[in-house]
Amino acid sequence: DYGGTVPISHRAQTQGVLEASEWYLSDSKALGEIGESSQSAVRRLGSFLRAIHLSDKPVEVSPVTVALRRDEMTSEALSVVDACVSHGQLIEIKTGHHTKNQENLLFKYQLNPMLSPMFSLPTARRGVISLSTAEADSLFDPGAGDDDVRAAMRKRLDELNAPFLRPPGTVPLW
Repeated sequence: DYGGTVPISHRAQTQGVLEASEWYLSDSKALGEIGESSQSAVRRLGSFLRAIHLSDKPVEVSPVTVALRRDEMTSEALSVVDACVSHGQLIEIKTGHHTKNQENLLFKYQLNPMLSPMFSLPTARRGVISLSTAEADSLFDPGAGDDDVRAAMRKRLDELNAPFLRPPGTVPLW
């Protein structure tokens, strides 16, 4: 006996969470062209992170945070990143991230946990995916086409999915 209440099924809860994620993305969108660009960038980023998360050899437990070099990105891509932050689609991690072998400061951004279910991603932040400038530009620059995004994803995923491809010029250890 549930005291007169009916339990909500797992399926209904899942559907509700997914609808809330879609609502959040559409409701948090900026007005105009930058809003369309930021919404597209969030979808690209979420799909990119989902592919990494579901790869054969994921590099992080919870890939919802990315690090990027703002000084190397196009101004258009930076405008989209800033719009995503100002409208709550991305959360800027104020501490940043220093590269291991260099003194470069990478800026860190987490996909808003409200959007994570839309891409079958965890909501907790553990670990950071460092994006190359080409990856960051392909995800955030509104001028980048779908082919640019696919090429960046393919390059990253070749290292994470079987058969694992070696970088050109390396010699096998066996």
